[in-house]
Amino acid sequence: MKQHRKPADYVHMPWKNGNGSTTQIAIYPEHATLDNFDWRISSATINQASDFSTFVGVDRSLAILSGAGLRLGNNLDLTPHSPPYCFTGEQTISADLINGTVVDFNVMTRRQNYGHTLKILHIEGEVFIRTAIHETVILFHAHGETLFINPHHSLDVGETFIMTEHQAADIAVVSHDALLYVIHIQKNL
Repeated sequence: MKQHRKPADYVHMPWKNGNGSTTQIAIYPEHATLDNFDWRISSATINQASDFSTFVGVDRSLAILSGAGLRLGNNLDLTPHSPPYCFTGEQTISADLINGTVVDFNVMTRRQNYGHTLKILHIEGEVFIRTAIHETVILFHAHGETLFINPHHSLDVGETFIMTEHQAADIAVVSHDALLYVIHIQKNL
């Protein structure tokens, strides 16, 4: 299965805790809710200090798409140059703005069923992304020039490409200068 999603396809909704709003980029199963999804990809605009919503049984990864960043708790600054921050949905985490509004990128998997990794790649030229058997790979174009995928698909900034492969494969991604968020989602056996 391959799916190309554009910002017009995304769903805007309030945060689970009601303290803000989020843009749901993708969710599985397709008609799942915040209480019963297996995995979910979203982005939120944060313009005030707030606590993260609680998601029991969920593992999360968080990255900063734009803005100066967030101060998580009292001792961790998450900026656009930081690696993704991984935490459990049960953790109580407060976030303060470092300097103005921030847009984040969030990956969540229900740990009983799925696991995930989030990597941020700066693409200059051609890169191959390896997929595993029965793995879902999600590519989110964060910044830069158009990306070309296995030359038949292109992604502009803010667009997402979702692939579920039934065999291992190498995905060719090409751009002169782009920032790509790569999510690998694996079903737990």
